Amino acid sequence: MNDEFRHFIIDYPSLNLLNSWKQKKSPLQDIEQKGVKTAEGFEAGITEAPSRDWGGLVKTILCPDSFLDGIPGFEHWFYSIGIMCKASQHYLDGGLPAYFGKTNSEEVLTSKVRLWSAIKDYNIYLKCSCQQNLYITVLCTLFSLLIFL
Repeated sequence: MNDEFRHFIIDYPSLNLLNSWKQKKSPLQDIEQKGVKTAEGFEAGITEAPSRDWGGLVKTILCPDSFLDGIPGFEHWFYSIGIMCKASQHYLDGGLPAYFGKTNSEEVLTSKVRLWSAIKDYNIYLKCSCQQNLYITVLCTLFSLLIFL
């Protein structure tokens, strides 16, 4: 991942579907703009939850029901992360709109969604070694044995 992109996976465990993609900015920094149909630098990877308008995640301003939105530039809020308390009771009871169904007129709702983000070069920043963790484990075990004796 030696590039200028941020890599993401949105996962719907109850639907057994996921989408992977990359985009230039964090969804919190990429603010939705009317008419702009994708997040900056959006490139789709795996798309198991399809939609003709899937375009990466942006912080939504066009739909007051969601925090992050996966259909930028539209008032729809599929692939959303976070539902606002003032959303319609239909969504509060049924769940987040995951994507359009096969006919592109039915919405598929889900009560569970997970957002994963890759951290660039994560192995370089490890703070503890395995050896230090081993010493702590042994010390805790010995301390526990002393308490019970």
